This record gives sequence, C-alpha cells and structure tokens, in this order.
Amino acid sequence: MNQKIKAIALNSDINLPWHTITSETIVEGRYIRQTSSMDSFAIVTLKVEPYQDKKLVIFDNQISEIDVSYAILDPQQNKDCDTINTVDIICQVICAGIETACLDLKEKQHLVREIKVTGIAAKYHPIDSRSHSYQIATHLALLEAFEQVGLTKMGIYCDTDYCNSNR
Repeated sequence: MNQKIKAIALNSDINLPWHTITSETIVEGRYIRQTSSMDSFAIVTLKVEPYQDKKLVIFDNQISEIDVSYAILDPQQNKDCDTINTVDIICQVICAGIETACLDLKEKQHLVREIKVTGIAAKYHPIDSRSHSYQIATHLALLEAFEQVGLTKMGIYCDTDYCNSNR
C-alpha cells in the first residue's frame, strides 16, 4: 500500500439511512488481550473528520513508522508480518476496520460515509501484534469517534442514486 490516500467505496443493499459527522476528533483505538492460547496487541491513533464526497470514506496514511512499544526486537519471533512491511500491512487492515465500522449493522445499526480518517500513529509489539488486532482497534476507535462527535442523518442511498430520506 504505497499510496498515502485511499478511497474506500462503501455499498450496502440495506435500506437504512446513511450518516456522517460534522466535526473532527482524534481517537485512540486499543485492542489488547492476553489469553492462554494467543495474545493480541494493537494501538492506533486516528483523526476522523467530515469529507464531502458521496459514498466515500477516505483513508489518509500519515503513519510513516511504527512505535515499537516493547523492546523485544527479534524479527524471528514476528508472527504474521515481516518488519519491512509492517506499516503497509497495518494500513491495509486499518482500511478493513474502517469499512466494518462504517457498515456496522450489528452493534449500532448505522451506515456512515463522507468522512476522512487519517492514520496518525500505531504501536506494535513484535510478538503479540497481529493484523486482525489492528482491524478491531480501528473499528473500536471509529465507534468511539462517532459517539464523541455524534452522527448526522444524511438520507437513504438507493442503488446509485441518492434518495431523499423523506420519501
């Protein structure tokens, strides 16, 4: 993922109203779990702000390097990504986390678009960080951001056309 900015097109065949935000916020998503079988560690810091483009969410990668929070720097112990591609892999799964949070039908029953998410920082543990942990941390951070700034109802998108919510 060499590009700094990625457009994420969101589509849903569910006729629920779409929402957006009207102000910006900075949030930190943390997914840290210790279990007997597998540990997980991911921390991401995201800036979330309004973006005026129908049907899109923009991800702006400003994460240039990962903060290795713990000094166990043995690349042989790295579980699912080599150290050279860590930033790229984390940014890819952040995009997946953005998509799941914006199309969150299970928890909050909302669809969100017209936002820009900027990746500011990520913390990494060379043994316990896994790619799916960053997706979950991103999802949690965005849900927190939506609660902080509140969601504004936009209307319902039907197929490719924008439909008035008063319809």
